[in-house]
Amino acid sequence: MRFLENSLFIFAILIFVAFGYFTFFNVYQTDDYIFSFFTRKFGFFGAACDLYLHWGGRYFGYSLNLLNPVALDSENLLPKIYPMLLMVLFITVVAVNFREFFGYSLADSFKKSFLFFFFYTVLLLSLPEHFFWITGSNIYFLPVIFSGILLFCLKKFHSGKEKGWLYISMILIVLTIGNNEIIALILEGSLLVNYFYRRNKAHLLLAIVSTVCLFASFLAPGNFGRMAENNDEFIILWAKRAVFLIMNLFHLTLKCILILPLFIKVFEKELMEISARFDRKNLIVVWVISFIPMIFLAFLMNRIGRQFENIQVFYFLTSAVLVVSFFNVKLKKFWWMSLLVLILPKIHVFPDKFSAFDFNFNMYDIGNELFKTDLAKYDGEIADRIDRIRTSRTDSVVVPKISEVPKVLYFDELSALGEPKSYTNDQLEKYFQKKSITVEK
Repeated sequence: MRFLENSLFIFAILIFVAFGYFTFFNVYQTDDYIFSFFTRKFGFFGAACDLYLHWGGRYFGYSLNLLNPVALDSENLLPKIYPMLLMVLFITVVAVNFREFFGYSLADSFKKSFLFFFFYTVLLLSLPEHFFWITGSNIYFLPVIFSGILLFCLKKFHSGKEKGWLYISMILIVLTIGNNEIIALILEGSLLVNYFYRRNKAHLLLAIVSTVCLFASFLAPGNFGRMAENNDEFIILWAKRAVFLIMNLFHLTLKCILILPLFIKVFEKELMEISARFDRKNLIVVWVISFIPMIFLAFLMNRIGRQFENIQVFYFLTSAVLVVSFFNVKLKKFWWMSLLVLILPKIHVFPDKFSAFDFNFNMYDIGNELFKTDLAKYDGEIADRIDRIRTSRTDSVVVPKISEVPKVLYFDELSALGEPKSYTNDQLEKYFQKKSITVEK
């Protein structure tokens, strides 16, 4: 056990170092340019209102993205710093929670935190979009960090009843729900369950704040403006939604099953302690919260993608506690099977149209990026592209294709000359005030 834990700890540190290396070559993406364009066109507050009215209810996440300094950052420093800053903050927050909830020393807390970071990385459905895409990490990764800080603050409040922790918790709820609809649903469900079992004014206040922010996010005019009309008959429409729910749930559950034995082996003590603290009925109620955002996404007919990552992590953690509560730690004897699965490349079993349902545990991609991708060439080609567009005096610019495309760093290529334009073309054209920006065929 000790050897396995130490080996995974060293491996987790190596992954963290590899991510640090990758960020040296991270660059701004077209989404960063379009947010900067909105800020330039409407001003910060005007742009924030425009996005809320016409794009969506992520009032904090979108506002944060409007502050990106792409117009001033000629050296591309933010993309090379920000991902690692968030990862360091994530690891620190997890370590602080291990210390607070389990009484570990600082060294042991950080060791457990790095081990948790390893499993978190494995669970992610898209490393590029979650870690290295600034616009995406503000929406999908940052609220996870906020949730960890919120958990710590609530523990402090319950321990000492100091109102300062309650006020900080309320602020964190406002920020977290304003980042991401999926975490908003999980947080709302958790706070309502918390109030159901602990009925007092403080927990009622937290639930009210959460509910108000949830309505502010979900009822944003921009959400309704983006919803596509569906002309299917009632039965067919709901049959499709049921299929999406079943397929998404199958994917999330199977991935959990494949990783759980190793997770239970590594975090056996913590899982047993948590399962001993709570009644099984209560654990099931918390586990069921996972299904609220799953049903929501099935209603919208969304297939597996980056928006499921927060569900995946919450579903995985609550399932781990539930499995240990019902079956003790018997599943841990299959830890070696989990280890074998994790080193596999992407398991491609579905047609390209449904490739999102393929299984990828990310370890192979990290190794492939580290040893095969010429990231310096990629960084140089992007810099050359932006320089060509910026210095061009014509309204129509044709740039060379990026020949070295990374798998872990986020990148979405422009459409070629003569092809239908994608959103990436449109975003750069708006920012650089060009009629057309395309890549060579």
